[in-house]
Amino acid sequence: MVYAQHKIRSSDPRPGRGWGDAINLLAYCSQLRDDLHGVNGEVEAGKGQITRYANGQRTRFTFKKPFARTPNVQITPILSNRSGAFQSFYLYLLNPTEGPPVNETRFYLGIFSSVGNTVQFSYFANDVDGEDED
Repeated sequence: MVYAQHKIRSSDPRPGRGWGDAINLLAYCSQLRDDLHGVNGEVEAGKGQITRYANGQRTRFTFKKPFARTPNVQITPILSNRSGAFQSFYLYLLNPTEGPPVNETRFYLGIFSSVGNTVQFSYFANDVDGEDED
């Protein structure tokens, strides 16, 4: 993981913070700098939940702070009820009628499952300056 291999400065103002769990660190950071490659990045990590409605409507999630460019978003379901019966589901990014599923300020999710099923998830959004350059 690049976060452990290279020196990366965090904009986290709290002194004495160790690397610890990467997700916990990134939940507090909004900008990172990779000194080895000379690139800046923006990150956000968080949790949410989505419920399947009868009409199949999408759910909008807003980032805590807008990104400079459209970020990459990764969604990971949290399977918290391990003792109950498993309900099959798919989580997916869903295009709204007015544009792409992800932009600088928000993302839209859809869920394929039985009506009323609620799934918790964690998300990780990141954008690295210069990643489109070759």
